[in-house]
Amino acid sequence: MHRRALLISLLVLSATAAQTSQALAAPKTPEAMIRAFYASYLSIKNETMDFPKPEIDLKDLFTPDLYKLYQKGEEEPDGDLPLLDWDVFANGQDVLMTEFSVSTEVTDATHQIVTARFKNFDTPMTVYYDFVLTKGKWRVTDVRYPGDEDSPEGFSLRGYLTHPPKR
Repeated sequence: MHRRALLISLLVLSATAAQTSQALAAPKTPEAMIRAFYASYLSIKNETMDFPKPEIDLKDLFTPDLYKLYQKGEEEPDGDLPLLDWDVFANGQDVLMTEFSVSTEVTDATHQIVTARFKNFDTPMTVYYDFVLTKGKWRVTDVRYPGDEDSPEGFSLRGYLTHPPKR
């Protein structure tokens, strides 16, 4: 009987240690989340058309409603191209990132904007991540690009997925 109790205790301790280890390893701040998210992008050393597999699952990065919109945007309707036919996080079809930097603007206790700046094939890119604190966890509620000559109003992932352009 003592052996069984000892074995059960060891199994419980092992499971608890594994959960604690995973909790400690997960990035806690919005900036740390974005740095971890882009780690796989930055590991690419040669031109690729394959989108990298980020270290953080989008389900854990996005708010639930943005995640659902994103999934729908990746679907291929009737054999046509999906609405999201580019890598939103690199803002391009191909990926070769350099000169990556991140900064954070704290708007209030429950909102932060993390700005990722990098070059993708020597083209400067800026991507804004709007974070909200919900149920004790930071989640991205929108991904935005600043305006440019092609799109003076800028880009909002949420806006694009909520009101897609006519094809």
